[in-house]
Amino acid sequence: MPLVSLRTLVEPYPHIDLVHMDVQGAEWDALSAAMPVLGTRVARLFVATHGRLLHRRVRRLLKDSGWRCVMDYGVRARVVTPFGTVRFLDGVLAWENPRLLGS
Repeated sequence: MPLVSLRTLVEPYPHIDLVHMDVQGAEWDALSAAMPVLGTRVARLFVATHGRLLHRRVRRLLKDSGWRCVMDYGVRARVVTPFGTVRFLDGVLAWENPRLLGS
C-alpha cells in the first residue's frame, strides 16, 4: 500500500469533523507536518499514542497549536473515567479545534 501523508488526505476537504488516527508511533511526524492544514479544516482529533514521550510531544504540539483538550489518558495508565476504571495500553488524546467549533 502506498504511503500517503495526513496533509495530502486532508487538503481536498474544506471541513472534516473528526480525524481518528492510530499510526503506530508515527503520530508526531504525521501531525507536525499537517498541523497548518489541520488547523483550518479539522474540527476534532482523536489520536492513539504509542509511547510516553510521544504522548507528551503530541500533547504539547496540539496545545501550542491552539487546540482544546477534551480527553488525555496516558500510555499504560490506569484511569478512573466516567465509564469506570480503565487500564489503557495505548495513550488516548482527544482534542477540539476552537477556531472551527467556537469557544
